[in-house]
Amino acid sequence: METLPEEEVRRCITELIHTFTGDHTITPKTIVCTRWFHDPWTLGSYCHPAIGCSAQDFKNMMEPLPKRGKKQPLQVLFAGEATHPFYYSSLHGALLSGRREADRLISHYS
Repeated sequence: METLPEEEVRRCITELIHTFTGDHTITPKTIVCTRWFHDPWTLGSYCHPAIGCSAQDFKNMMEPLPKRGKKQPLQVLFAGEATHPFYYSSLHGALLSGRREADRLISHYS
């Protein structure tokens, strides 16, 4: 997909939407074409657990810093695909970890 022009990606997405919904009036207003593999900062990389990584390692990566009582402000929270214990290396792992940290903030400051 990264090698296709943006208009070709838009055409394919629109065609899929029409096929699955049966509604030919639905068209994407905007699309975002990432070039993850060619991005000089990532070069297509993704996370994966190291050999010997445990469930406790994931729990440690999910903990905010500093580790203090409920009255202390949270300063650093960790979200992203690498911090989800089951869906690492995936978009939904990144999304769910972001929601987890949003819930943490809400409960911390409520």
